[in-house]
Amino acid sequence: MRGLLIIILLIGATLFIMQNMAVTTIFFFKYTYTIPRALLLVITLSVGILIGLLIPTGNGKK
Repeated sequence: MRGLLIIILLIGATLFIMQNMAVTTIFFFKYTYTIPRALLLVITLSVGILIGLLIPTGNGKK
């Protein structure tokens, strides 16, 4: 069931990225990357959710 949910979310994210192909430029040290703005948004949200899941809430056993 969880795998099906992940597949559905990935398909939705892919469709969102394909429909919003406005390009943005990222400068990283001496490199320049050009990626779709929607892809940047999805990556940023994914990293934020991952970090949020990794940080302990402090409600654990003492």
